[in-house]
Amino acid sequence: MVSLAAVVLTAVAYFGVQVHHATRQRLLSGLAHRPAPSSGNGHNFTARGLLRGGRIMLQDNGGASESEIPGGNTSAFEMAYTDFYNRPIPSALVDKWWLYAESHNCSTEPSHYANVDHQLESFRSQQTYTRPGITNEMVESAANAQRTVLWQVKKGELSHVRGDVYFWGSGPWRNELLGPIAALLPDMLIATNLLDEPRALRPANESIERPGRVAFVGGSAAEAIRPSCPNETALYESTVGFFVSPATFDARRGLLPILSRTRVSPCFVDIVSSFYPGEWAPRSEPLTRWEDKVGKLVWRGSNTGCQWTNANDLLWKCERGRLVKLFGQNNKNATLKDVGDEMRAHGLLSDQDKWPSGKWASSRVGDLFDVAMTGYGQCSTPSICSQLESVLGTAKPMPVEGYFDYKYVLHVDGNSYSRRLVSLLRSNSLVFISTAFETWMDGWLQPWVHFVSVSPSLTDLPSKLLWALEHDDEARQIAQTAQGFAASHLRPVDFSCYLAWLLIEYESLFRPRQRPRDPGPSMSQGGILRHLKISRPSRV
Repeated sequence: MVSLAAVVLTAVAYFGVQVHHATRQRLLSGLAHRPAPSSGNGHNFTARGLLRGGRIMLQDNGGASESEIPGGNTSAFEMAYTDFYNRPIPSALVDKWWLYAESHNCSTEPSHYANVDHQLESFRSQQTYTRPGITNEMVESAANAQRTVLWQVKKGELSHVRGDVYFWGSGPWRNELLGPIAALLPDMLIATNLLDEPRALRPANESIERPGRVAFVGGSAAEAIRPSCPNETALYESTVGFFVSPATFDARRGLLPILSRTRVSPCFVDIVSSFYPGEWAPRSEPLTRWEDKVGKLVWRGSNTGCQWTNANDLLWKCERGRLVKLFGQNNKNATLKDVGDEMRAHGLLSDQDKWPSGKWASSRVGDLFDVAMTGYGQCSTPSICSQLESVLGTAKPMPVEGYFDYKYVLHVDGNSYSRRLVSLLRSNSLVFISTAFETWMDGWLQPWVHFVSVSPSLTDLPSKLLWALEHDDEARQIAQTAQGFAASHLRPVDFSCYLAWLLIEYESLFRPRQRPRDPGPSMSQGGILRHLKISRPSRV
């Protein structure tokens, strides 16, 4: 059995200077030298990390491990919480959440929910002795936008206050997310976003006053987003469809507490919720054995991710169009050298960037990739969709189970992150993730442990696929680790445990609370707010 540390060492050696030195040191020290706390139900959360658009920041192991929290002992749970977060624990976590989590075999290790603090940090930083971090007025303002719903939890019951309750996205919020956990929650108001895309742009001055609306369909969103995150905008404005030509852009700039399925950090301050638990329920069919899987990378999907106002320039700027143009069925006879030349011609690859050479340069796309578009939409005119189809071709849709017959599977953004991600993680195939968006799972999933991270530009996709082809044992180990983790910790009930924790912490910001004590030097391991600050190293 190949160890996780060995997998990471192999990947670092293979990619060499492509891995930022500081990131490499955190990666190696985290995996090779730090003990993994037990989750309490048979799976180790090893070297926890955060994925942010292809970047990684490893976290230190603060607080007690699950093995130190005896069943039935809430005082040990409280102690682990206060030690890790350095603040009093919200009473609902002790009185209601803990028993629910224990009875459903969710992790009750407080550090495993550290991503919640990252989601709430903009609002927590607003909190003082006299001013709460979140107010009802802020929530009601967030729910004034179209395609939102304002909910109320009172005495353990969920009720609709106002909003687009008949819009398709409201059903999952009521039936799959908020309704099942309402009995665990304190009284509160909740604003939920019904769109795929995030809604709350970070204000440059952190102001919560008079949020202004920015809404359009098609056209660049870069200038609207740039004041909130100039560095990320520069990185994504020509490679990520949401920045280039979003199908829907309806946001307001302000600290608006709204629950969304995703966001781009730090550009947006939406609070990222777990989402679509029912669609990610485990399946009973046996998984294809690794040695019986097809040794290619597979992807199927439609051309979502952009509002297609043309079929020329956007073909190279929108992720899915670029993916299928370079690696799709209509380009299957091209060599990797040909693909590299095309990317250089369109400014995606410089002469200094590494690209497969030697024997791999003459490899044909069709021998390595099984990538195809299955449908077209979001075009400003029907003729644009027709042009796209003539260039990219069309294939029959593939059920998600069909992916499981391939060793390598790709997750690439549509209008936001794809909802099939957890199914792919459960497939016992090696998952390649290309995304600019956050998910609620980012605090748990780690590159080179559970998946392989790919830049949204896709410039590193061939080299990372070739790494997997040349390191079959290591690739298999990552796939098995992801499958085991997803089966144990990404069950529908884990979605509920995470969301309930999130909302209990969210509610705790509605009123002034005691200022946390100065952590001092002794908190270097457990100071969650410090080690959740997002760094921007080079891509792994």
